[in-house]
Amino acid sequence: MVWKRSLSPPPKKARISKSAKKFMFIFFMDSAGMLLQHAVPADSTVNAAYYQKIMFQTYHSGHIYRSCARTFRTALV
Repeated sequence: MVWKRSLSPPPKKARISKSAKKFMFIFFMDSAGMLLQHAVPADSTVNAAYYQKIMFQTYHSGHIYRSCARTFRTALV
């Protein structure tokens, strides 16, 4: 509650604005370390369908296999 005179205007409410400093990432890891790091676009909902889409795209691009091969090669050296 704010104390004010009877003739003064009511207090202004603070405006709520969206913060542009929030980021969401999805990390895929195995026992050897990081396999994939994916930045989620703004205003996206991450659910089972979104995970499935990312896994499908990653699987067909071969990114995870290249990462695993690189990790395995460095472990052998």
